Amino acid sequence: MIDLLESPKAVEILRFLQDHGGKVSTADLHAAFPDARDWIRELTRARCIASTDMRPGRSGDATWIAPSAYVLLPMGETVLAAQRREHEQRAQDRAEQEEAISQACIEKRKDRRHEYLVAAFGAVLGSLLTLLVEHFDEIVAFLEQLVRQAFAP
Repeated sequence: MIDLLESPKAVEILRFLQDHGGKVSTADLHAAFPDARDWIRELTRARCIASTDMRPGRSGDATWIAPSAYVLLPMGETVLAAQRREHEQRAQDRAEQEEAISQACIEKRKDRRHEYLVAAFGAVLGSLLTLLVEHFDEIVAFLEQLVRQAFAP
């Protein structure tokens, strides 16, 4: 038996039947899916659809009974429901993945901004410390002069 969930053609046939009220004439089904006789046979074997309204046919001496319509059975409804759930789950997983990617981009942007701020702060602080070390003697002399002027009579 075919895996009906993995077969887009089988699901398409079942959905066609469902969209047309669960019952479609043989002519309409074969017109919509001209190359799907094997799929229709497999769906019938899997009890997803059934042939109804049997009519006798005659060609010369040969007679036969042929269905004039196909109906969607509960198993077919179950297959469609399972396929719909699987489709919804994939859509939800895709949405969660996109949300995670979006959140990762936002976090990356925040991290980059933080790194730039840390780099700028480090550069300013490093420059100030370098200036302090290079001009330490001048700063001490200036402070000494301020103290003398403040306490001078």
